[in-house]
Amino acid sequence: MSPRPWPITAVGILGGAAALVTIVLFTTTAPWAVQPTMPQRLVGLCAVAVVLTALAGLWRMRRWSVGLVAILLALRLVYGFARPGSWSVAALALPVLLLLLGVVYWRRMA
Repeated sequence: MSPRPWPITAVGILGGAAALVTIVLFTTTAPWAVQPTMPQRLVGLCAVAVVLTALAGLWRMRRWSVGLVAILLALRLVYGFARPGSWSVAALALPVLLLLLGVVYWRRMA
């Protein structure tokens, strides 16, 4: 197998770093103006776990990771339609970028 493309490497490293920051935020109490409840923290941590799974699959150049990213993006869009005002370009940027990278490198994935 050929080496991993540099865009996949870059997104994997940046996504992993962002996930680490998110985990720290959900497991500490200091940075919050309004503290999330325990169920909110659990949902957030579960979401991070699923995103990390997708990133790991993309890192390993697996096609199933592109499908997982597509499902996560679809869920984010459904949530955005269900709760107007929860839209954020930043929240859509990573899943769209991951999906585009997956499409571009689909043939090189196993």
